[in-house]
Amino acid sequence: MLKVWNVSLVIITFFLTIFGTFMTRSGVVQSVHAFGEDRALMWMFTAFMVAVLIFSFSWVIKRLPLLRPRYDLDSWVSREAAFVANNWILLIAAMLVLFGTMFPTLSEALTGNRLTVGPPFFNRWMAPIGLIVLALTGIAPLLAWRRSTVGNLREQFLWPLVTAVVVSAIVLALGVRVWSSGVCFALCAFVTGSIVQEFVRGALVRKEATGTDTLTAGIGLVMRERRRYGGYIVHLGIVLMFFGFAGEGFKADEQFLLKPGQQATVRHYTVRNDGVKVTDDGQKQMVTGHIAVFEDGKALGTMYPARWFFRKHEQQPTTEVAIRRTVAEDLYLIMPAYELKDESMSLQVVINPLINWIWAGFGILVLGTGIALLPERAFAFALGRVPAEVA
Repeated sequence: MLKVWNVSLVIITFFLTIFGTFMTRSGVVQSVHAFGEDRALMWMFTAFMVAVLIFSFSWVIKRLPLLRPRYDLDSWVSREAAFVANNWILLIAAMLVLFGTMFPTLSEALTGNRLTVGPPFFNRWMAPIGLIVLALTGIAPLLAWRRSTVGNLREQFLWPLVTAVVVSAIVLALGVRVWSSGVCFALCAFVTGSIVQEFVRGALVRKEATGTDTLTAGIGLVMRERRRYGGYIVHLGIVLMFFGFAGEGFKADEQFLLKPGQQATVRHYTVRNDGVKVTDDGQKQMVTGHIAVFEDGKALGTMYPARWFFRKHEQQPTTEVAIRRTVAEDLYLIMPAYELKDESMSLQVVINPLINWIWAGFGILVLGTGIALLPERAFAFALGRVPAEVA
């Protein structure tokens, strides 16, 4: 099933890789990553991309008889249908990013005016697309292959939906805004409930079959069906990443002009200007702000946002952000401007909640991918303590 679709996605992926290289090397898109305009290189890339598309899809057309599916899609309420929907959603996301990236060039070609597309465009369109992908991450594993019955849907979706409803009620009670953070938290709960349900059910079945304890049965389950349960671990990593994305709804970003001794408060943090100092290490001059930080009245220490002026590049100073990381949130202090005479400064305070969960989620995603890719013999030790007759 879906052979033509899969081959076409492979071709499009390769084409877009070349197209991305074309955008930066030819100068078609104005960007800090561009190499400058080169019309000769642009036409060479264009000819190569046209050749790739013609050659690749000619072979697809020629081999259509060999690519006919053995089975048709029986029902739209099935895991196959969810797979197709997921493909389309990701493809739409890719096309939106491509459109937003190319829009300045397209507008200039059509109207003569170069119009840019900013972050609000991507945030507006990618947020709902991302939430749909997150929902499919939880829905797809609960659907049966070929066709799902009403009884199957009721049994599979009960506990994940209960989990989502409970979390939604908690989120509403805490006053979290519904769109998009509240919806994201509810979907994270739904997907987590579906993953835990699959692990618990599989572990209990294996425990009964092997006579081992639940933990050993769970480990053996993952090792026996690595691709399936490695995929579930990948889904868990995606949940953690979206949990971190939801923190954007609580982000705080404020800027203050502080003289020495003055302080400002952003939520539960209070910052105080303890002065601006100038130092030199021979390679650069460092203008450093000394900021005392307090959380709910308790002193946390001193943070040091700075501006560095490197030798021979004094007109291009770097901004050194002071960061305090915790599991719940990051605190960023930025010093965009200062006055050495009276040691006053302009201080930007940014509170970025849940941001570190994105990195944790990526680590879990890598772990799940590694489990799914490990060869079977790597887990031969899994049956070491199981009786021979059971093995």
